[in-house]
Amino acid sequence: MPTVEIATFRVRDLLWGINILQIRENIRNVLPTHVPLTPEYVSGLINLRGQIVTVIDLAWLMEVNSQPTGGESFCIILKNDYELNKTGSISTTDFPIVNIGKDSLGITVDKLEDVIPVDIEKIMDSPAQSEKVNERLIYGVVRLEKELLMLLDLKELLESFGQ
Repeated sequence: MPTVEIATFRVRDLLWGINILQIRENIRNVLPTHVPLTPEYVSGLINLRGQIVTVIDLAWLMEVNSQPTGGESFCIILKNDYELNKTGSISTTDFPIVNIGKDSLGITVDKLEDVIPVDIEKIMDSPAQSEKVNERLIYGVVRLEKELLMLLDLKELLESFGQ
């Protein structure tokens, strides 16, 4: 069975994941600079070693109303199109790699978890009802031993962001 490596993380009490090939790096306790007149889900901008990165508040986009679970936060920096092409991060499975554009983008999460292998065939369609989260952002779900892993739909995230 073909597998894909999924980087997992938490937004509030929910377990999420994305294809590890989409991630450039993770950074801790980011303090973005607010930019006036931007949508509410844009936390702001950060300067990451000379590169400007737009930071998206994933909890806001997911419409999760609860408070963060801990004091720390993390920012997952996604690979832009140049970085994806340079590293050859092309999907060889049914789990898509999403081009995010030429600009750098980060998403805030509450906690980083593990990288786990997921059998492609075990990815199920997202549930029809989900009161805890904006279901448009769910690519699919995977039943783990103790909980469900929701796979973040980066294409939908980018459409929400206007990319």
